[in-house]
Amino acid sequence: MGRDSPTPMFVRHVGLASKEIEEVRNGDTVAVDHMVPPLAGEDFGIVTNLVGTARLTIDEIGQIKRFRDEHLSEHEAQKHLDLRRFVIRPHAKPLEDNGKAVCMRFSCVGFVIEAYRDAGIILLDTDEASLPSVTRETIGKAYPLVLRPFWAELNRENEWGLDDSDDGSWPVVLPGYLFHALNRDEAEIRGGAYKAQPGDELFPRVGHVEPSGARSTGHPRPA
Repeated sequence: MGRDSPTPMFVRHVGLASKEIEEVRNGDTVAVDHMVPPLAGEDFGIVTNLVGTARLTIDEIGQIKRFRDEHLSEHEAQKHLDLRRFVIRPHAKPLEDNGKAVCMRFSCVGFVIEAYRDAGIILLDTDEASLPSVTRETIGKAYPLVLRPFWAELNRENEWGLDDSDDGSWPVVLPGYLFHALNRDEAEIRGGAYKAQPGDELFPRVGHVEPSGARSTGHPRPA
């Protein structure tokens, strides 16, 4: 499930639907498991503009649910670490407290990608050498904190990963990449990871979308 930023077609946020849904219309609020931050379960919903799925098997759905439950439990135990449980770059990494790994940190899209990876489906090539570099302004459309005046201090204190760069851009996994990865036929999705291209922060890159329906990757039943 995805939510847009105020910029048309720019995907700002993603989460895993908490249960199977037959139909989602643009603007529906859907219960999801997602990295807000913090990592939150189905008691929280998002206004939904996009839907995508990989046609998961019963076993894969079960594995993703186990992944969700495990990480929700770990994050609940680390409330005192607050915003350090979130990360932008890389999309997922261990969080250490007093020299010990206590939970995994995620971006919103990182949580979804790693849930699918745990079920054996590699949706996206997340190697930084394969990712487009994007500017702070572009990243800020997905993660608004990046544009706040106190951003530099937050980034340093919480180790969110956007350290100084020579050209002011970074290889960040953006939420829109997920829907391009899912916008392939089933054999392609299961056959190999999608490689993000410049412009994939928008879904679709071009074309008209009817306002009454949530944008879809073409797989009608979200998982």
